Amino acid sequence: MKIGISTASLYGKMYTEQALEFFNKNGVKNCEVFLSSFSEYDDNFGETLKKVQGRTNVHSIHTLNSQFEGQLFSKSARQYEDAKKIFTSALKTGQRLGAEIYVLHGPQQMKYTKYVTDYKFFGERTSELAYLTQKYDMLLTWENVHWTHYNHPDFMKNIMPYLSEEIGCTLDIKQAKQSDTTVDKYILDMQGKIKNIHIVDYDEHGNMVLPTKGFYDYQSLFNKIGNIDVPVMIEVYDGCFNKADELLESYHKLKELYE
Repeated sequence: MKIGISTASLYGKMYTEQALEFFNKNGVKNCEVFLSSFSEYDDNFGETLKKVQGRTNVHSIHTLNSQFEGQLFSKSARQYEDAKKIFTSALKTGQRLGAEIYVLHGPQQMKYTKYVTDYKFFGERTSELAYLTQKYDMLLTWENVHWTHYNHPDFMKNIMPYLSEEIGCTLDIKQAKQSDTTVDKYILDMQGKIKNIHIVDYDEHGNMVLPTKGFYDYQSLFNKIGNIDVPVMIEVYDGCFNKADELLESYHKLKELYE
């Protein structure tokens, strides 16, 4: 098992390149890189990250969903092609850093608007994006996210018949809870395709805290998934801690317990 941290955990506290450099300087062996702004999709930014990466392995990348991922599933050819240019640029950065996985969120769903997911279209478009991702030596993974189309178990089951390319899944613990369902149901829906995991912890009041600061049963989770090679990334919100050293402490405790 590869324990790591997502740079998203330091969003608002450090810029992406600062977070990656912080990980390298503090012995974090594995990480996920969160590209969070348009300037970070530029090829030059990939070089900036490469310079500070050091010995930290970048296993996965993901981007800020609201900036272009929704348009990757647009039925407007112009919107799709424009979004695909940004997507491709992000993939180039991922390849430069040696990433194996791209974490896809897909289109967001606006509150109070009723959506009907066109699973055939989603499956076919996912296949196109997966094929492009493979060209940059990465695997496309769908992440369960409570404000997107994959906000309920059965999403993967419904798009599977329309897939022509290999894809994977990113299981997000906090997003499952925010979707008002269980992690177990998402594990079942992902059908053995889990390639990446985002973890948090919860205290006795249900508040989100750093891993090892609460009562979440990680061992049970890992047993259910049954794949010890899956990268496990700490991805928490900035309100879960005050100082970056607290994040490091959580990381090292997890390594002691599960690596």
